[in-house]
Amino acid sequence: QIGDDVKSLIPDVDLVYWDYYHYDQKAYDYRLKATLSTGRETIFAGGAISWIGFAPNISESLKISMSGLKSCLRNNIKNVMVTSWGDNGNECSIYSSLPSLALYSTMDYQGECSNKVLSDILSAVTGDNLKMWKRMELPNKLREKLEAYENPSKALLYQDPLNGIYDAKVKEEYAKTYQKSAKLLKNTAKTSKKFSHVYKTLSSLCSLLEIKSTIGLRLRNSYQTHNLENLLECLKDLKKAVKRLETFMNDFYTQWMKENKPQGFDVIDGRLGYLNNRLLTSIRMVDDYLNKRIDSIPELEEKIIADTNDNDDSIINANCWALIASVNAI
Repeated sequence: QIGDDVKSLIPDVDLVYWDYYHYDQKAYDYRLKATLSTGRETIFAGGAISWIGFAPNISESLKISMSGLKSCLRNNIKNVMVTSWGDNGNECSIYSSLPSLALYSTMDYQGECSNKVLSDILSAVTGDNLKMWKRMELPNKLREKLEAYENPSKALLYQDPLNGIYDAKVKEEYAKTYQKSAKLLKNTAKTSKKFSHVYKTLSSLCSLLEIKSTIGLRLRNSYQTHNLENLLECLKDLKKAVKRLETFMNDFYTQWMKENKPQGFDVIDGRLGYLNNRLLTSIRMVDDYLNKRIDSIPELEEKIIADTNDNDDSIINANCWALIASVNAI
C-alpha cells in the first residue's frame, strides 16, 4: 500500500507500473489498485523478454503479459506498453518481440486473444506462425519448463573452457539437445519468409553449443581421470568449436547490421573475440600437455562449485558477461 505521506510527495506526473514476471492476475490487481490510489494517471508496462541473451523467452512473455493485460482491463487501465530491453549487450533480435506486440494489439482491440488467433495474426503479418516464432527459444530450451529469466545459452557460450564456473550444472545430454535444435532452426530459416537471418544465427549458436556446452565438463573429467584418449578427442572438438564460433560470429554480424546501427557491435566483437582467444589458449595448453611440454593444466585440477542463485540445480541463470567469462575481475 502507498501511504498518504508518500502520495503527498508525488508531483503532477503520470505513473508507470511495470511488471515483467508475475503470472497471477491478483498480483497485478493489488499493485494497480495501489498505484491508482495515488490519484495519478496509471500506465502499465509489461515486457517481451528479450534481455536474457541471444535467445528470447516468447512463451513466458505471452503468459505473463496475458495476466497483466487482463488485470488492466479489469482495473480500467487505458494505456499500456510493452517493453523490449537489450540488457548487457543487446544480443537478442528486436524482432523476437513481435509475438508480444501481436498479443498486446489483439487484446487492445478485442479484449481477448487465443493462441490460434495470435498464430493467425503472426502468420498474416510476419509470414511465420506462433510455433515457428517459439523456436527462437531453443538455445535456452534444455528443460521442458523454463523460468522466465532462464538463459543457459548465454552462460554456456561465454564461460571459460578451462575455468567454466557453470560446469557443475552441465549435463552430457546437452550436446544432443543442441544438435537437434541446430537442425530444427536451420530448417526453419529455410522456410521463414522475412526472418531467416534470425533463425540462421540461432542455429549456428546451437551448433557451436553442441560442442561448447559440454567441453569444459569433458576436459576436466578426462584430465582428472588421466584418460588421454578422451583428452585428445576434446582437443579435436576445441578446434571444431573455433570454426563454429567463426560461423556464428559471421551470422550474428549479418543479423546485427540488418537490425541495428553499427555502434555497439564493438561490445560483441570484444566478447566473441575474448572467447575465441580462450579457445585457442585451451587448444595450446591441452596440446602441450598431451605432448609433455607441460606437466599439468592447473585450471583443470580445480573443483567447480555450483552457484546457489537457484534452488533447482538444473537452472542456469546469468546475464552479466563479465561475471560469466572469467572467475577473475574483467
